[in-house]
Amino acid sequence: MAKQAFDKQAICLGVVVSAHGVKGLVRIRAFTENPKDIGAYGAVFFADDKVFNLDVRSVSKGLVLAAITGCNTREDAESIKGKPFYIHRHQLPATAEDEIYQTDLIGLDVISPMHGHLGAVTGIFNFGAGDMLEITPQAEISEKTFLVPFSPNCMLNIDKNALHLEVDSVWLPERRSSSD
Repeated sequence: MAKQAFDKQAICLGVVVSAHGVKGLVRIRAFTENPKDIGAYGAVFFADDKVFNLDVRSVSKGLVLAAITGCNTREDAESIKGKPFYIHRHQLPATAEDEIYQTDLIGLDVISPMHGHLGAVTGIFNFGAGDMLEITPQAEISEKTFLVPFSPNCMLNIDKNALHLEVDSVWLPERRSSSD
C-alpha cells in the first residue's frame, strides 16, 4: 500500500495499474481483503475529487479487471494509470473488537518492551510475501526507515486506544552506538 492518504477520512481502496484492451477497461490492485469486493463499496473517487463507479468484471493473478464510469477508451484508461482511488471512511463496515483497518496503523507510535519508543508507522507495503510495516525511527535508533513484518509473530500488541503498537525487538535494526 502507498503512503497515508491525503485525509484520514479518505481510505485508499486501490490503484489503477494498467489499461486493458481498447474499450477503457483497467486492471486494479485492490487493497481489500478479497480483491473482488472492491466494487461493493459504492462510489469511489480520485484525489482530485472525480467520483466514479467500478464494475468488476473478473479477478486474475490478484488484479481486478474493471470498468470505470466515464472511462471508454484505452486512452482514457492510460490517463489514470498509477492513480490511487478512495472511499470515505463511513463507507467501511465497522471492525470487530480485535480488528483494525491497516490505514489506521499509519501514524501509530511503535514501541518495544525492551527499548521503549522506537518511531512511527509511515507506510504499509506488500511485496508478495505478506504485509510489511515501514517504520520511521527516532534518530537515536537509526537514520533509515526499516520494515517489520505485519504478523502475529511480530506484533505483540496493537492498542487502538493508546495509539501504539508493540513490536518484538528481534525485528529492529541494530541501535546506533553513542560513538556514532
